[in-house]
Amino acid sequence: MIFGGPGFASGFLVGFGAGFVSRELSQAGMAVVRPLARAMVRAGVTAMERGRESLAQVGETFEDIVAEVRANMGQGVRQAAAETGAASQSQEAAAASAAGASVAESGDEHKKKKGSSK
Repeated sequence: MIFGGPGFASGFLVGFGAGFVSRELSQAGMAVVRPLARAMVRAGVTAMERGRESLAQVGETFEDIVAEVRANMGQGVRQAAAETGAASQSQEAAAASAAGASVAESGDEHKKKKGSSK
């Protein structure tokens, strides 16, 4: 007999009362827990916003550093190119001067040969 016997009524009443009390306690508990949960979520959102701001500042600082390095690298490349250009110009001038000297020497030799053949 499932629904019969002396313990059925008392068990039913205890179960029903426990359900009713737990429902009332949960509503009362929610009145306390809900504001606490909202405060925790508010603190988390505030921390997240501050973290985003800090991260944005760090990102901007990093971008500034990268831009400075690129500018310095560009100056270094331009300076190296200028130095290389100056070096190659001086090498070209030296080569031209050497070529001019050799042309002058060969002209002198040519004149000597003409003079000696006369």
